[in-house]
Amino acid sequence: GLSLRDYFAASARHEDLPIPDTIEESAKLLDMPVEDWIPVLHWPRLVSWLRYAYADAMLAERGK
Repeated sequence: GLSLRDYFAASARHEDLPIPDTIEESAKLLDMPVEDWIPVLHWPRLVSWLRYAYADAMLAERGK
């Protein structure tokens, strides 16, 4: 089934996500060298990472 974390990640709006301004910032979030950044491969991974970071923040707020 769908966990609450998955639900929050799936329901995060694009404007709720702190999208990095640069490729360098994006690569750093994914813990990879900027030279290895390939947008078609790494953009979906970055958005997924941001969605789950958002979900974790929502769960932390819910637990307060």
